[in-house]
Amino acid sequence: MSSDVILRGPLGELAKRLSPEDRLLAEEVYAAAISLWSAAIAHTVTIHTWSSRPVTVWTAFSTVADRPAAARESVASAMNAEEDFPYLDIRKGVTTASEFRRAIGRGSEAGPPARTLLVGNPFRPLRSGWKILEDLDLALRPTWDGPESFPSRPRGSPPSIGVLWDVPGDSWTSGLRSLSEGLFSRLLPFKASSSGRLRPTQQKEWTGPLVEANAWATAKPRKITVDGAAGRKLDEARVGEDSIRGVLAGDRARAFGGRLGEHTLRVAAVLAASEEATVVRSEVMEAAWTLVRRSVTDTVTLIQDLHGPVEAALAELDSAIYAIEHAVHAPRLSAPAREQIPNGAPDEPVSRNTSVVQSLERDSRVVRWVKQLYGHACQRCGTVLTLPKSRHSQGAHIQALGAPHGGPDRVENVLCLCPNCHVLFDYGARYLTDDLHVVDAISGRVLGALTVRPEHHVGVSYVRQHRSRWVSD
Repeated sequence: MSSDVILRGPLGELAKRLSPEDRLLAEEVYAAAISLWSAAIAHTVTIHTWSSRPVTVWTAFSTVADRPAAARESVASAMNAEEDFPYLDIRKGVTTASEFRRAIGRGSEAGPPARTLLVGNPFRPLRSGWKILEDLDLALRPTWDGPESFPSRPRGSPPSIGVLWDVPGDSWTSGLRSLSEGLFSRLLPFKASSSGRLRPTQQKEWTGPLVEANAWATAKPRKITVDGAAGRKLDEARVGEDSIRGVLAGDRARAFGGRLGEHTLRVAAVLAASEEATVVRSEVMEAAWTLVRRSVTDTVTLIQDLHGPVEAALAELDSAIYAIEHAVHAPRLSAPAREQIPNGAPDEPVSRNTSVVQSLERDSRVVRWVKQLYGHACQRCGTVLTLPKSRHSQGAHIQALGAPHGGPDRVENVLCLCPNCHVLFDYGARYLTDDLHVVDAISGRVLGALTVRPEHHVGVSYVRQHRSRWVSD
């Protein structure tokens, strides 16, 4: 896999049109555009895994002193943000929690949800150097995690908050020390280049697809899911977090390394939405990883000199992500600190052993891993059956094992259910939609979203095969 960033979709076209023959500058424009546009669509577009999470991508550019806001101002102007995204409120220089509260307080129940993009430099000059104030740090972090972590507001749903900071190098160096590990890990840092200038372009030639995508993304709530191959690439990014953390020095850097998978997922979701798709495909996840990879190398440049070890770890991770397309056995699944199991058996009927009777050869580790992951809580109703000496749950295969269904014994094809929900599911009284909502087959009523943890990627193809047995789409 090339280390260059893959410029994809309408946002990638924007970056290429605006940039001269300067690859690094094009990548910076691309990152800034993704950050800005993610804030514009985040009030209707969410990522659907075990919970609905924001799609916002937060970036912070360490810029040279003579061009402190080139990426943000040029991209915002080129994207015609004020006209094409009229409800996106761009607020510069927010440095305190009170300013932050005023910045996000413009939404109303009668109008569209607030969409606020914070730009400029969040660090304040104090006697001991540039710092971000603790109250702003604490106020920002929950907004990245989403509505479930955001305090209730009297005027409807929480706003979508974007961050596209341009931080001059002198304040970045000292301000970095004042960032909490939590806030730093939620940012994608980039080291902006000082070469090249954005070139003029005929805006309407390329903004049309992006404006259309914005209309599609904001017309109604959209939930972004991940298909099987893309999910396995994401698994590798998550597993690779440990190797990247191992070669980074300092608590903040290691915290950043621990969110590489989440950053990759968010970028991928934004790219998918820009192409008016609700499913992240393999090639989109790979493109997203290349931008996160660029941020890793920039972060190392900004805060420490560890290019050799980091590049080696990144090269290994590149190979693992790329190899998924060709592997007979998919690589590791990010797992809790329990029994690790291989994640990638091919989609083949489970083999049989013949003894006195013929029985399906199941891999008990697959079911055991899923049940342990959820603590034996049913993914549908949340029930935990507590017995005198243990807890009980059942591993339900979505695409049934054995003839004529031929389902595989793999994590993506297994749910953790209580006995009642297992029976209802196996006999077609319950089925799943592609975005993993549970439907009562008798009444047709949607009962709610299936609980799915980030480590557990449910295969959409298995869901469709199960559904096809009981209903006609």
